[in-house]
Amino acid sequence: MASVYIVSEIGKIKKSNENLIFENKDGETKRIMPDQTDLLVLNNHVSVTGESLTLLARNSIPVYFLQNGSIPNITLDFGNSKNGFLRQKQYLISSDNHKALNIAKSIVKGKIKNQLVFMNRLNRADTRNDFILPVTKFKVLIKKIDKCKTKDQLRGIEGTASRLYFDLFDCHIIPDWAVFGKRSRQPPQTNVNAVMSYLYSLLAVRVQNALEAYGLDTMCSNLHEMTYGKTSLAYDLMEEFRTPIADTLCCSLFNHGVLKPDDFEERDGGVYMTVEGCQKVIQAFESKMRNEINSDKEEQRFSYLELIFNQANKYKKFIMNEEESYVPFAMR
Repeated sequence: MASVYIVSEIGKIKKSNENLIFENKDGETKRIMPDQTDLLVLNNHVSVTGESLTLLARNSIPVYFLQNGSIPNITLDFGNSKNGFLRQKQYLISSDNHKALNIAKSIVKGKIKNQLVFMNRLNRADTRNDFILPVTKFKVLIKKIDKCKTKDQLRGIEGTASRLYFDLFDCHIIPDWAVFGKRSRQPPQTNVNAVMSYLYSLLAVRVQNALEAYGLDTMCSNLHEMTYGKTSLAYDLMEEFRTPIADTLCCSLFNHGVLKPDDFEERDGGVYMTVEGCQKVIQAFESKMRNEINSDKEEQRFSYLELIFNQANKYKKFIMNEEESYVPFAMR
């Protein structure tokens, strides 16, 4: 089964017999075979006919819509879970301030530890040695997490760690034309931010899809605020994968020369990737999803995609009282 990405400014998906056909504004077409597709990701202004939606529903293929590389806020999911007991337990935990805070603490602690591992890795590989990694500051922040009494305090620690992390991240982007500066989004103000935001969007799709596959309510979160229409649980569980998947890949795409200056354009008050740039990032992202690594505390090797599904399953087991706690994925 394959994940299908449609990257086009304008286009339409229509039904042809038992297949789907995407046609862009220039008349170029791409065939999509439902029996070989596990999810469909549509970028920018792609319309879908009613007959196409019926075929997608019959094959239970979820559809995620990205606008300018933003986190998907429009999703068509044709396989809604019938496990009301699971969702009831989710709601009970998220409404229990103590339990929800403990889950949020675990997620933030895992995220910061992964950031520290990546920074240590970059520091060892960087021959310039023009900065000293503030390991002590990271460790102090990690210790402060256990003392947090509220989510606001926890988010404050997460924000401090992220600012420190991104300052160091910026130092390791090698090409002079690649600019990060500071984290910016909606719209991204630099080319590095454009790639990072797009990778986070692709990651969010994968995490959301895994959570839905296990029947979890993606609106019911513990770390991020629950707001109408926001898949906040996907935001929660993607935190542990931002660094090992998206940030590492972002750095590699620039430093290894995969992306070039002409893969970007300025428009609508921000910097965005061209269609060709998006296709390069998608190809690299899907390749990384298939990469197998040694999982922490387990001898078996898993692909990153399998690890995302494993974490969704672990979260479900925790909700159903089959696990004592939720343990985030840890980089090695």
